[in-house]
Amino acid sequence: MNQNKFIKYIVPVVAVLVLFESVVLISNLAKNKTDPGRMEPVTEEEVMEAAFDLAVKTETDEMVIGNESVVEVEAMTVTERSLDSVNVYVKYNPAAFDITGMTFGERMPEPTFAKASDVKGMVVVNFLISQQEGLRVEAGENLALVKFTVVPKMTGKYEFEISSGEEQKESVTMFVENATSEILPFTSSKLTVNVGR
Repeated sequence: MNQNKFIKYIVPVVAVLVLFESVVLISNLAKNKTDPGRMEPVTEEEVMEAAFDLAVKTETDEMVIGNESVVEVEAMTVTERSLDSVNVYVKYNPAAFDITGMTFGERMPEPTFAKASDVKGMVVVNFLISQQEGLRVEAGENLALVKFTVVPKMTGKYEFEISSGEEQKESVTMFVENATSEILPFTSSKLTVNVGR
């Protein structure tokens, strides 16, 4: 009877230990995943290759108070994709710039929402692609998304930057794939401008 009690208690303990060891082993394997021929772990960025490279650009990074300049947001396609929707959020300093005159890329549909919010300091453009097959973009294609006119109000050094939602959770730039509804990874570069008199 004592032996039966012993077995009754030891089996669950062994099972828990085996489960714990399995979790530790899998966790260590995931952390130390390496490519053949190299010893350092593969980074998350290398595993998840960006599908798009976003750029915020203008003709010159030297601006003058009161003079209009055009800022453009463009996405270079890294891998061929079909898109279901695109949401673009560009952070800017509303105390330093007035923003007007938004226009959109030729390949993009009329946006469902487009606004420069001087409360949030954000240019917001949302595109919803209605075609069943989505908006197909080829690898290496430059996809014009939005252009807007900026008029500087203050001297100084300022940035226009693609928002990833770190400061404002609801303001996340995203590309949604048509076939999978997955949010595709992207890289981006910021635009730094100097405003003088």
